[in-house]
Amino acid sequence: MLENRQPRQDTAARKGRNLHVGLATCETEILEAQKLRYRVFADEMGARLPTRTPGVDRDIYDPFCEHLIVRDEDAGRIVGTYRILSPSAARRVGGYYSENEFDLTRLQHLRPRLVEIGRSCIDADYRSGAVIALLWGGLARYMQENGYDYLVGCASVSMADGGHAAASLYNRLRDKHLAPTEYHVFPRCPLPMSALRSDHADDQGRRPLRATLHGTPRLMNGQEQTADLRTQEQASAAAPVVLPAIAPTPPLVRAWRYLRLTLHLLQGAATLALVYPLCKPTTRLSLRQRWSRRLLVILGLRLQLEGAPIAPGAMLVANHISWVDIFVINAASPSAFVSKAEVRSWPLIGWLAARNDTIFLRRGSRGHARIINAEIAALLDAGRNVAIFPEGTTTDGSHVLHFHAALLQPAVASGHAVQPLALRYRNPDGSHSRAPAYDGELSLGQCTANIIAARELVARVTVSAPIETAEGIDRRSLAQQARAAVMRDIGA
Repeated sequence: MLENRQPRQDTAARKGRNLHVGLATCETEILEAQKLRYRVFADEMGARLPTRTPGVDRDIYDPFCEHLIVRDEDAGRIVGTYRILSPSAARRVGGYYSENEFDLTRLQHLRPRLVEIGRSCIDADYRSGAVIALLWGGLARYMQENGYDYLVGCASVSMADGGHAAASLYNRLRDKHLAPTEYHVFPRCPLPMSALRSDHADDQGRRPLRATLHGTPRLMNGQEQTADLRTQEQASAAAPVVLPAIAPTPPLVRAWRYLRLTLHLLQGAATLALVYPLCKPTTRLSLRQRWSRRLLVILGLRLQLEGAPIAPGAMLVANHISWVDIFVINAASPSAFVSKAEVRSWPLIGWLAARNDTIFLRRGSRGHARIINAEIAALLDAGRNVAIFPEGTTTDGSHVLHFHAALLQPAVASGHAVQPLALRYRNPDGSHSRAPAYDGELSLGQCTANIIAARELVARVTVSAPIETAEGIDRRSLAQQARAAVMRDIGA
Protein backbone atom coordinates (compact mmCIF):
# COMPACT_ATOMS: atom_id res chain seq x y z
CA MET A 1 0.00 0.00 0.00
CA LEU A 2 2.78 2.38 0.85
CA GLU A 3 5.43 2.24 -1.84
CA ASN A 4 8.99 3.57 -2.05
CA ARG A 5 9.12 4.30 1.64
CA GLN A 6 11.58 3.20 4.29
CA PRO A 7 9.64 0.79 6.53
CA ARG A 8 11.15 1.74 9.90
CA GLN A 9 12.24 5.29 10.55
CA ASP A 10 12.10 6.13 14.26
CA THR A 11 14.25 4.62 16.99
CA ALA A 12 14.05 4.57 20.77
CA ALA A 13 16.39 2.92 23.23
CA ARG A 14 15.55 2.09 26.83
CA LYS A 15 17.68 -0.12 29.05
CA GLY A 16 19.64 -1.31 26.04
CA ARG A 17 16.55 -2.06 23.92
CA ASN A 18 16.81 -1.23 20.24
CA LEU A 19 13.22 -0.37 19.22
CA HIS A 20 12.16 0.61 15.70
CA VAL A 21 8.74 1.61 14.37
CA GLY A 22 7.41 1.33 10.83
CA LEU A 23 4.88 -0.35 8.57
CA ALA A 24 5.00 -4.10 8.15
CA THR A 25 6.56 -4.91 4.78
CA CYS A 26 5.78 -8.62 4.39
CA GLU A 27 3.26 -11.27 5.34
CA THR A 28 5.64 -12.69 7.96
CA GLU A 29 5.63 -9.41 9.90
CA ILE A 30 1.84 -9.10 9.63
CA LEU A 31 1.41 -12.65 10.93
CA GLU A 32 3.72 -11.91 13.86
CA ALA A 33 1.67 -8.81 14.71
CA GLN A 34 -1.54 -10.86 14.56
CA LYS A 35 -0.05 -13.43 16.93
CA LEU A 36 0.88 -10.62 19.36
CA ARG A 37 -2.71 -9.39 19.19
CA TYR A 38 -4.01 -12.85 20.03
CA ARG A 39 -1.67 -13.20 23.01
CA VAL A 40 -2.77 -9.85 24.43
CA PHE A 41 -6.50 -9.95 23.65
CA ALA A 42 -7.28 -13.65 24.07
CA ASP A 43 -4.63 -15.11 26.36
CA GLU A 44 -4.16 -12.07 28.60
CA MET A 45 -7.54 -10.29 28.49
CA GLY A 46 -9.78 -13.30 27.90
CA ALA A 47 -11.43 -12.09 24.70
CA ARG A 48 -13.27 -14.65 22.57
CA LEU A 49 -11.86 -14.05 19.08
CA PRO A 50 -13.58 -15.68 16.08
CA THR A 51 -10.36 -16.77 14.39
CA ARG A 52 -9.91 -19.74 12.10
CA THR A 53 -6.20 -20.03 12.84
CA PRO A 54 -5.30 -20.94 16.42
CA GLY A 55 -3.16 -18.31 18.09
CA VAL A 56 -3.75 -15.71 15.36
CA ASP A 57 -6.12 -12.70 15.59
CA ARG A 58 -7.28 -12.12 12.03
CA ASP A 59 -10.52 -10.78 10.55
CA ILE A 60 -11.89 -9.53 7.23
CA TYR A 61 -10.34 -6.07 7.67
CA ASP A 62 -6.74 -7.22 8.01
CA PRO A 63 -6.02 -7.77 4.29
CA PHE A 64 -7.10 -4.18 3.58
CA CYS A 65 -5.14 -2.59 6.44
CA GLU A 66 -1.60 -1.39 6.83
CA HIS A 67 0.05 -2.68 9.99
CA LEU A 68 2.19 -0.37 12.10
CA ILE A 69 4.66 -2.33 14.21
CA VAL A 70 7.37 -1.74 16.78
CA ARG A 71 10.17 -4.31 16.72
CA ASP A 72 12.83 -4.98 19.31
CA GLU A 73 15.72 -5.60 16.93
CA ASP A 74 17.92 -7.15 19.61
CA ALA A 75 15.23 -9.62 20.69
CA GLY A 76 14.08 -10.12 17.09
CA ARG A 77 10.36 -9.81 17.80
CA ILE A 78 7.42 -7.46 17.36
CA VAL A 79 6.38 -5.86 20.66
CA GLY A 80 3.68 -3.37 19.65
CA THR A 81 1.21 -2.89 16.82
CA TYR A 82 -1.67 -0.84 15.41
CA ARG A 83 -3.60 -1.59 12.27
CA ILE A 84 -4.53 1.31 10.00
CA LEU A 85 -7.50 1.47 7.63
CA SER A 86 -7.22 4.32 5.11
CA PRO A 87 -10.26 5.94 3.43
CA SER A 88 -9.63 4.18 0.11
CA ALA A 89 -9.16 0.82 1.86
CA ALA A 90 -12.39 1.38 3.82
CA ARG A 91 -14.24 1.86 0.53
CA ARG A 92 -12.81 -1.39 -0.81
CA VAL A 93 -13.72 -3.46 2.26
CA GLY A 94 -17.17 -1.88 2.51
CA GLY A 95 -16.72 0.52 5.42
CA TYR A 96 -14.90 1.13 8.68
CA TYR A 97 -14.83 -1.42 11.49
CA SER A 98 -16.44 1.25 13.72
CA GLU A 99 -19.55 1.13 11.55
CA ASN A 100 -20.32 -2.30 12.98
CA GLU A 101 -20.69 -0.62 16.38
CA PHE A 102 -21.89 2.91 15.54
CA ASP A 103 -23.91 4.83 12.96
CA LEU A 104 -21.35 7.24 11.44
CA THR A 105 -23.73 9.15 9.14
CA ARG A 106 -22.81 12.56 10.56
CA LEU A 107 -19.13 11.98 9.74
CA GLN A 108 -19.84 11.26 6.08
CA HIS A 109 -18.22 14.49 4.87
CA LEU A 110 -14.98 13.64 6.70
CA ARG A 111 -14.51 10.22 5.07
CA PRO A 112 -11.94 11.24 2.43
CA ARG A 113 -9.64 12.47 5.26
CA LEU A 114 -10.60 9.90 7.89
CA VAL A 115 -8.23 7.12 9.01
CA GLU A 116 -9.36 4.39 11.37
CA ILE A 117 -6.97 2.68 13.77
CA GLY A 118 -7.59 -0.37 15.89
CA ARG A 119 -6.28 -3.63 17.34
CA SER A 120 -3.74 -1.67 19.38
CA CYS A 121 -1.65 -3.76 21.73
CA ILE A 122 1.79 -3.88 23.37
CA ASP A 123 3.67 -6.86 24.73
CA ALA A 124 3.35 -7.09 28.52
CA ASP A 125 7.12 -6.72 29.00
CA TYR A 126 7.23 -3.42 27.08
CA ARG A 127 4.50 -1.26 28.66
CA SER A 128 6.77 1.48 30.01
CA GLY A 129 5.83 4.22 27.53
CA ALA A 130 8.57 3.89 24.90
CA VAL A 131 6.58 1.59 22.60
CA ILE A 132 3.34 3.59 22.69
CA ALA A 133 5.34 6.77 22.06
CA LEU A 134 6.88 5.17 18.97
CA LEU A 135 3.49 3.95 17.76
CA TRP A 136 1.95 7.41 18.08
CA GLY A 137 4.93 8.98 16.40
CA GLY A 138 4.55 6.50 13.53
CA LEU A 139 0.84 7.28 13.26
CA ALA A 140 1.57 11.00 13.18
CA ARG A 141 4.08 10.51 10.36
CA TYR A 142 1.59 8.33 8.45
CA MET A 143 -1.10 11.02 8.73
CA GLN A 144 1.29 13.77 7.69
CA GLU A 145 2.80 11.96 4.73
CA ASN A 146 -0.58 10.96 3.33
CA GLY A 147 -2.39 14.23 3.98
CA TYR A 148 -5.10 12.83 6.28
CA ASP A 149 -6.67 15.02 8.98
CA TYR A 150 -8.75 12.79 11.26
CA LEU A 151 -7.94 9.67 13.24
CA VAL A 152 -10.80 7.54 14.59
CA GLY A 153 -11.36 4.29 16.42
CA CYS A 154 -13.25 2.46 19.14
CA ALA A 155 -11.82 2.48 22.68
CA SER A 156 -12.85 -0.60 24.67
CA VAL A 157 -13.65 -0.41 28.38
CA SER A 158 -14.06 -3.45 30.66
CA MET A 159 -17.59 -4.57 31.48
CA ALA A 160 -16.48 -6.85 34.34
CA ASP A 161 -18.41 -4.72 36.87
CA GLY A 162 -21.59 -4.69 34.80
CA GLY A 163 -20.84 -1.41 33.00
CA HIS A 164 -20.47 1.07 35.89
CA ALA A 165 -16.85 1.91 35.02
CA ALA A 166 -17.74 2.41 31.34
CA ALA A 167 -20.66 4.70 32.23
CA SER A 168 -18.52 6.71 34.65
CA LEU A 169 -15.72 7.11 32.11
CA TYR A 170 -18.17 8.28 29.50
CA ASN A 171 -19.62 10.88 31.85
CA ARG A 172 -16.17 12.24 32.70
CA LEU A 173 -15.18 12.44 29.04
CA ARG A 174 -18.53 13.96 28.07
CA ASP A 175 -18.08 16.93 30.39
CA LYS A 176 -14.96 18.21 28.62
CA HIS A 177 -14.53 16.30 25.36
CA LEU A 178 -17.96 15.76 23.79
CA ALA A 179 -17.96 16.72 20.11
CA PRO A 180 -20.42 19.25 18.67
CA THR A 181 -23.84 17.82 17.88
CA GLU A 182 -23.22 17.77 14.13
CA TYR A 183 -20.40 15.24 14.68
CA HIS A 184 -22.27 12.86 16.98
CA VAL A 185 -22.46 9.16 16.15
CA PHE A 186 -25.00 6.68 17.53
CA PRO A 187 -24.37 3.19 18.99
CA ARG A 188 -26.07 0.22 17.40
CA CYS A 189 -26.82 -1.13 20.90
CA PRO A 190 -26.59 1.66 23.52
CA LEU A 191 -25.35 1.16 27.07
CA PRO A 192 -28.27 1.75 29.51
CA MET A 193 -26.73 4.84 31.08
CA SER A 194 -29.66 5.66 33.37
CA ALA A 195 -29.37 2.28 35.09
CA LEU A 196 -25.66 2.56 35.81
CA ARG A 197 -23.56 4.51 38.30
CA SER A 198 -21.84 7.60 36.98
CA ASP A 199 -19.41 8.16 39.87
CA HIS A 200 -17.33 5.00 39.61
CA ALA A 201 -13.74 5.89 40.49
CA ASP A 202 -10.85 5.16 38.15
CA ASP A 203 -8.92 2.94 40.52
CA GLN A 204 -5.66 3.50 38.69
CA GLY A 205 -6.08 7.25 38.43
CA ARG A 206 -5.18 7.33 34.76
CA ARG A 207 -5.95 10.36 32.66
CA PRO A 208 -8.27 9.58 29.75
CA LEU A 209 -6.91 9.77 26.22
CA ARG A 210 -7.09 13.29 24.83
CA ALA A 211 -9.71 12.69 22.18
CA THR A 212 -13.15 13.85 21.13
CA LEU A 213 -16.04 11.68 22.29
CA HIS A 214 -18.72 11.20 19.66
CA GLY A 215 -21.69 9.68 21.46
CA THR A 216 -22.96 7.26 24.09
CA PRO A 217 -21.22 3.91 24.45
CA ARG A 218 -22.23 0.74 22.68
CA LEU A 219 -23.57 -1.80 25.14
CA MET A 220 -21.25 -4.75 24.66
CA ASN A 221 -18.52 -6.00 22.40
CA GLY A 222 -19.30 -9.69 22.61
CA GLN A 223 -15.84 -10.87 21.62
CA GLU A 224 -13.96 -8.85 24.20
CA GLN A 225 -16.63 -8.36 26.88
CA THR A 226 -16.21 -4.60 26.75
CA ALA A 227 -18.19 -1.45 26.09
CA ASP A 228 -16.99 0.58 23.11
CA LEU A 229 -16.61 4.35 23.18
CA ARG A 230 -16.39 6.02 19.76
CA THR A 231 -13.59 8.56 19.77
CA GLN A 232 -12.07 10.83 17.18
CA GLU A 233 -8.87 12.81 17.19
CA GLN A 234 -7.66 15.45 14.86
CA ALA A 235 -4.23 14.49 13.67
CA SER A 236 -2.56 17.09 15.86
CA ALA A 237 -3.88 15.52 19.05
CA ALA A 238 -1.90 12.35 18.43
CA ALA A 239 1.48 14.04 18.55
CA PRO A 240 1.22 17.82 18.85
CA VAL A 241 4.93 18.41 18.44
CA VAL A 242 5.28 16.25 15.35
CA LEU A 243 2.12 17.14 13.48
CA PRO A 244 0.50 20.57 13.70
CA ALA A 245 -3.25 20.80 13.26
CA ILE A 246 -4.59 21.18 9.73
CA ALA A 247 -8.02 22.53 10.44
CA PRO A 248 -10.63 22.47 7.68
CA THR A 249 -12.14 25.69 6.44
CA PRO A 250 -15.13 26.92 8.50
CA PRO A 251 -18.58 26.22 7.02
CA LEU A 252 -19.17 29.87 6.11
CA VAL A 253 -15.89 30.05 4.20
CA ARG A 254 -16.78 26.85 2.34
CA ALA A 255 -20.20 28.26 1.42
CA TRP A 256 -18.54 31.46 0.17
CA ARG A 257 -16.12 29.43 -1.95
CA TYR A 258 -18.96 27.45 -3.49
CA LEU A 259 -20.79 30.66 -4.35
CA ARG A 260 -17.68 32.21 -5.92
CA LEU A 261 -16.97 28.98 -7.82
CA THR A 262 -20.48 28.93 -9.26
CA LEU A 263 -20.26 32.57 -10.34
CA HIS A 264 -16.80 32.00 -11.82
CA LEU A 265 -17.99 29.03 -13.88
CA LEU A 266 -20.92 31.08 -15.17
CA GLN A 267 -18.59 33.96 -16.01
CA GLY A 268 -16.34 31.53 -17.89
CA ALA A 269 -19.28 30.17 -19.85
CA ALA A 270 -20.38 33.69 -20.77
CA THR A 271 -16.86 34.59 -21.88
CA LEU A 272 -16.65 31.52 -24.11
CA ALA A 273 -20.05 32.14 -25.65
CA LEU A 274 -19.88 35.90 -26.10
CA VAL A 275 -16.27 37.10 -26.00
CA TYR A 276 -14.18 34.24 -27.46
CA PRO A 277 -15.68 34.48 -30.97
CA LEU A 278 -14.53 38.12 -31.17
CA CYS A 279 -10.97 37.60 -29.91
CA LYS A 280 -7.68 36.79 -31.58
CA PRO A 281 -6.03 33.46 -30.63
CA THR A 282 -3.42 35.19 -28.46
CA THR A 283 -6.13 37.04 -26.55
CA ARG A 284 -8.01 33.78 -25.98
CA LEU A 285 -4.91 32.22 -24.45
CA SER A 286 -4.46 35.20 -22.15
CA LEU A 287 -8.11 35.03 -21.06
CA ARG A 288 -7.80 31.30 -20.39
CA GLN A 289 -4.71 31.75 -18.26
CA ARG A 290 -6.29 34.58 -16.29
CA TRP A 291 -9.50 32.57 -15.73
CA SER A 292 -7.55 29.50 -14.58
CA ARG A 293 -5.46 31.51 -12.14
CA ARG A 294 -8.59 33.05 -10.70
CA LEU A 295 -10.13 29.59 -10.31
CA LEU A 296 -7.14 28.44 -8.27
CA VAL A 297 -7.48 31.45 -5.99
CA ILE A 298 -11.17 30.70 -5.41
CA LEU A 299 -10.38 27.08 -4.54
CA GLY A 300 -7.66 28.14 -2.10
CA LEU A 301 -4.82 26.83 -4.30
CA ARG A 302 -1.58 28.78 -4.55
CA LEU A 303 0.41 28.12 -7.73
CA GLN A 304 4.13 27.51 -7.28
CA LEU A 305 6.07 27.18 -10.54
CA GLU A 306 9.70 26.03 -10.48
CA GLY A 307 12.36 24.62 -12.74
CA ALA A 308 12.95 25.30 -16.44
CA PRO A 309 10.82 27.64 -18.54
CA ILE A 310 8.06 25.99 -20.57
CA ALA A 311 9.15 25.83 -24.22
CA PRO A 312 6.65 26.94 -26.91
CA GLY A 313 5.61 24.13 -29.20
CA ALA A 314 6.54 21.39 -26.72
CA MET A 315 4.34 18.48 -25.73
CA LEU A 316 3.84 18.78 -21.97
CA VAL A 317 3.80 15.41 -20.19
CA ALA A 318 2.49 15.39 -16.59
CA ASN A 319 1.43 13.00 -13.86
CA HIS A 320 -2.30 13.07 -13.19
CA ILE A 321 -3.88 13.62 -9.76
CA SER A 322 -7.03 15.69 -10.09
CA TRP A 323 -9.50 17.37 -12.42
CA VAL A 324 -7.92 20.63 -11.30
CA ASP A 325 -4.59 19.61 -12.94
CA ILE A 326 -5.83 21.05 -16.23
CA PHE A 327 -6.33 24.48 -14.71
CA VAL A 328 -3.04 24.35 -12.82
CA ILE A 329 -1.21 23.78 -16.11
CA ASN A 330 -3.29 26.42 -17.89
CA ALA A 331 -2.44 28.89 -15.13
CA ALA A 332 1.25 28.16 -15.74
CA SER A 333 1.08 28.08 -19.56
CA PRO A 334 -2.16 27.99 -21.59
CA SER A 335 -2.24 24.67 -23.43
CA ALA A 336 -4.43 22.37 -25.46
CA PHE A 337 -5.23 19.10 -23.69
CA VAL A 338 -5.75 15.52 -24.68
CA SER A 339 -8.47 14.09 -22.47
CA LYS A 340 -10.62 10.97 -22.25
CA ALA A 341 -13.90 11.29 -24.11
CA GLU A 342 -15.92 10.91 -20.89
CA VAL A 343 -14.90 14.39 -19.75
CA ARG A 344 -16.97 15.84 -22.60
CA SER A 345 -20.15 14.71 -20.78
CA TRP A 346 -19.31 16.38 -17.44
CA PRO A 347 -21.80 19.15 -16.57
CA LEU A 348 -20.49 22.57 -17.65
CA ILE A 349 -16.83 21.58 -17.15
CA GLY A 350 -17.07 19.33 -20.21
CA TRP A 351 -18.48 22.16 -22.28
CA LEU A 352 -15.82 24.56 -21.01
CA ALA A 353 -13.11 22.03 -21.87
CA ALA A 354 -14.47 21.49 -25.38
CA ARG A 355 -14.40 25.23 -26.08
CA ASN A 356 -10.82 25.49 -24.82
CA ASP A 357 -8.96 23.39 -27.40
CA THR A 358 -9.41 20.10 -25.54
CA ILE A 359 -8.91 17.08 -27.79
CA PHE A 360 -11.14 14.21 -26.69
CA LEU A 361 -9.71 10.74 -27.26
CA ARG A 362 -11.92 7.70 -27.78
CA ARG A 363 -9.99 4.77 -26.39
CA GLY A 364 -9.64 1.61 -28.46
CA SER A 365 -10.23 3.32 -31.83
CA ARG A 366 -7.14 3.27 -34.06
CA GLY A 367 -8.78 5.35 -36.73
CA HIS A 368 -9.72 8.02 -34.22
CA ALA A 369 -6.20 7.94 -32.77
CA ARG A 370 -4.74 8.77 -36.19
CA ILE A 371 -7.04 11.78 -36.48
CA ILE A 372 -6.12 12.93 -32.97
CA ASN A 373 -2.39 12.57 -33.71
CA ALA A 374 -2.75 14.79 -36.77
CA GLU A 375 -4.58 17.45 -34.73
CA ILE A 376 -1.89 17.41 -32.04
CA ALA A 377 0.93 17.65 -34.60
CA ALA A 378 -0.77 20.66 -36.22
CA LEU A 379 -1.00 22.47 -32.88
CA LEU A 380 2.65 21.76 -32.07
CA ASP A 381 3.71 22.95 -35.53
CA ALA A 382 1.86 26.21 -34.81
CA GLY A 383 3.96 26.75 -31.67
CA ARG A 384 1.20 25.75 -29.25
CA ASN A 385 1.73 23.59 -26.19
CA VAL A 386 -0.26 20.38 -25.95
CA ALA A 387 -0.52 18.70 -22.53
CA ILE A 388 -1.14 15.00 -21.97
CA PHE A 389 -1.47 12.71 -18.94
CA PRO A 390 0.15 9.48 -20.16
CA GLU A 391 -0.73 7.48 -17.02
CA GLY A 392 -4.25 7.25 -18.41
CA THR A 393 -5.80 7.62 -14.94
CA THR A 394 -5.34 9.51 -11.68
CA THR A 395 -3.39 8.65 -8.53
CA ASP A 396 -3.21 10.21 -5.07
CA GLY A 397 0.04 11.96 -6.08
CA SER A 398 2.39 9.80 -4.02
CA HIS A 399 3.60 7.72 -6.97
CA VAL A 400 3.70 7.66 -10.77
CA LEU A 401 2.10 4.94 -12.87
CA HIS A 402 3.32 3.53 -16.19
CA PHE A 403 3.39 6.08 -19.06
CA HIS A 404 1.54 4.91 -22.17
CA ALA A 405 4.00 5.61 -24.96
CA ALA A 406 1.41 5.79 -27.75
CA LEU A 407 0.26 9.21 -26.55
CA LEU A 408 3.75 10.61 -27.28
CA GLN A 409 3.71 9.51 -30.93
CA PRO A 410 2.62 12.93 -32.32
CA ALA A 411 5.70 14.59 -30.80
CA VAL A 412 7.98 11.91 -32.24
CA ALA A 413 6.37 12.07 -35.67
CA SER A 414 6.51 15.87 -35.88
CA GLY A 415 9.95 16.25 -34.28
CA HIS A 416 8.80 18.38 -31.35
CA ALA A 417 10.28 18.24 -27.86
CA VAL A 418 8.59 16.59 -24.90
CA GLN A 419 8.72 18.53 -21.62
CA PRO A 420 7.93 16.73 -18.33
CA LEU A 421 5.87 18.50 -15.64
CA ALA A 422 5.74 17.10 -12.10
CA LEU A 423 2.52 18.03 -10.28
CA ARG A 424 2.29 17.95 -6.51
CA TYR A 425 -0.27 19.24 -4.03
CA ARG A 426 1.01 20.29 -0.64
CA ASN A 427 -0.26 21.72 2.60
CA PRO A 428 1.28 25.08 3.59
CA ASP A 429 3.81 23.25 5.82
CA GLY A 430 5.06 21.27 2.81
CA SER A 431 3.40 17.95 3.69
CA HIS A 432 1.61 15.93 1.04
CA SER A 433 -2.12 16.64 0.63
CA ARG A 434 -4.60 14.11 -0.70
CA ALA A 435 -7.43 16.66 -0.79
CA PRO A 436 -7.30 17.31 -4.58
CA ALA A 437 -6.88 13.60 -5.46
CA TYR A 438 -9.63 12.44 -7.81
CA ASP A 439 -8.89 8.75 -7.42
CA GLY A 440 -10.61 5.58 -6.27
CA GLU A 441 -14.40 5.84 -6.22
CA LEU A 442 -14.65 9.57 -5.47
CA SER A 443 -17.19 11.52 -7.46
CA LEU A 444 -16.39 14.89 -9.00
CA GLY A 445 -18.52 16.57 -6.34
CA GLN A 446 -16.74 14.79 -3.48
CA CYS A 447 -13.34 15.71 -4.89
CA THR A 448 -14.38 19.36 -5.21
CA ALA A 449 -15.72 19.30 -1.65
CA ASN A 450 -12.36 18.01 -0.39
CA ILE A 451 -10.50 20.84 -2.10
CA ILE A 452 -12.89 23.47 -0.79
CA ALA A 453 -12.67 22.02 2.72
CA ALA A 454 -8.88 22.47 2.77
CA ARG A 455 -7.92 25.78 4.33
CA GLU A 456 -5.04 26.38 1.91
CA LEU A 457 -3.17 24.23 -0.61
CA VAL A 458 -0.08 24.70 -2.75
CA ALA A 459 -0.11 23.44 -6.35
CA ARG A 460 3.56 22.90 -7.14
CA VAL A 461 4.62 22.44 -10.77
CA THR A 462 8.24 21.43 -11.39
CA VAL A 463 9.24 21.83 -15.04
CA SER A 464 12.08 19.70 -16.40
CA ALA A 465 14.23 20.63 -19.39
CA PRO A 466 12.71 19.65 -22.76
CA ILE A 467 13.61 16.21 -24.09
CA GLU A 468 14.41 16.54 -27.78
CA THR A 469 12.90 13.98 -30.13
CA ALA A 470 16.10 13.38 -32.06
CA GLU A 471 16.11 11.17 -35.13
CA GLY A 472 15.95 7.52 -34.19
CA ILE A 473 14.39 7.95 -30.75
CA ASP A 474 11.38 5.74 -30.19
CA ARG A 475 8.31 6.70 -28.22
CA ARG A 476 8.88 3.99 -25.59
CA SER A 477 12.30 5.41 -24.65
CA LEU A 478 10.81 8.90 -24.68
CA ALA A 479 8.04 7.83 -22.28
CA GLN A 480 10.58 6.20 -19.95
CA GLN A 481 12.74 9.36 -19.86
CA ALA A 482 9.71 11.58 -19.20
CA ARG A 483 8.43 9.32 -16.42
CA ALA A 484 11.87 9.19 -14.78
CA ALA A 485 11.99 13.00 -14.75
CA VAL A 486 8.55 13.28 -13.16
CA MET A 487 9.35 10.62 -10.57
CA ARG A 488 12.57 12.42 -9.65
CA ASP A 489 10.80 15.72 -9.16
CA ILE A 490 7.97 14.38 -6.99
CA GLY A 491 10.42 12.28 -4.98
CA ALA A 492 8.81 8.94 -5.87
